[in-house]
Amino acid sequence: MSSMPEVLPKATQMELSSSGLFKNVTIMSENAVIAADYTLKGTIIETDSSKFISAYGLSFIGNTLSLLGIPSGLVKNSMTIKFTLLDKNNHIIFEKSYAENSLRPIFIYTELSNESFAKQTSVYQNINKRLIRDLRKIIRD
Repeated sequence: MSSMPEVLPKATQMELSSSGLFKNVTIMSENAVIAADYTLKGTIIETDSSKFISAYGLSFIGNTLSLLGIPSGLVKNSMTIKFTLLDKNNHIIFEKSYAENSLRPIFIYTELSNESFAKQTSVYQNINKRLIRDLRKIIRD
């Protein structure tokens, strides 16, 4: 499984490529230099995943309530990312921070580590959609 820092730029690249806003979208390292009309930089400001699990005060028996469809807890995922769009002269033409949260019930058999990672990725997809909506207002053909 890939780590968050590897997945996020790739997800943004895929979303921007499919949006049709740009002819080519390339992921670069921080220090790479390339002749491009625009450069989009992203900075993770905050990311958090917290879990709350309850046995409803019933000890081990409380865990079996999941078998009846009653959640055994909650997973909260949040992420804040700042995007900066630069023109070919490195002037900032757009800068905005995006925050997104999700709250989801979990059940006793939920794989928590994969669940959190998948939900963080989902939260990031929502941020990308908002970013593309904003970029459409700024970038014209």
